Amino acid sequence: MKVSRNAWRGKVIVSDLRATSWEDGAAKRLRFHSQNFFNESLRDSVDGQAERETGGVAVELKEPGDKKLDLKSDLAFPTEHVRRIIAAAREGKTLLEVSVYDGSDTGEKLYDTLTIIGKAIAPGEHKPDDAVAGQAAFAGLIRWPVTISYFDHAAAETKGAQTPVYAITFELYENGVSRALLLDYGDFVLTGEMTSIEMKDVKACP
Repeated sequence: MKVSRNAWRGKVIVSDLRATSWEDGAAKRLRFHSQNFFNESLRDSVDGQAERETGGVAVELKEPGDKKLDLKSDLAFPTEHVRRIIAAAREGKTLLEVSVYDGSDTGEKLYDTLTIIGKAIAPGEHKPDDAVAGQAAFAGLIRWPVTISYFDHAAAETKGAQTPVYAITFELYENGVSRALLLDYGDFVLTGEMTSIEMKDVKACP
């Protein structure tokens, strides 16, 4: 759940985006559901799933309306995208270009992304002061400053070069946890602070 309060012409506007998703370990299936509230009133809702098939990715939407889409095969789902970023960072790479589908917006949008990976931050350097502080699970982990710019894939095909729809900056740990979030939409910027985190015990699959 993400809530932002913005002052506009002397008024307070509350934008509340509630999103859940599930992605299998093989990055072949993605389920997603989101609701966008504006001043506590539901503005729109998205619900659907995507499955990787031979030759492409099939998307089936239930909300905002029943619809089926066929997307290109060389795309990544969100968790797979993070894994690719971590793998690239470990190899010392600073740039990564990947097409990403996450079911956001109306569930029909595919993004081309450009990820810039900064210099690794060693364990103990620039110690965080948020919920990660003092957590034993992060004591020996490297993290990287990362910026991901998201471009509309459809617009790129018709218009060529373009500015990003939005960009996300954060610090990414080796275990996939991120902190120090900043969302840049061009007209405005949102920051996010990790206030709590609960590490679950890892159990072997049966």
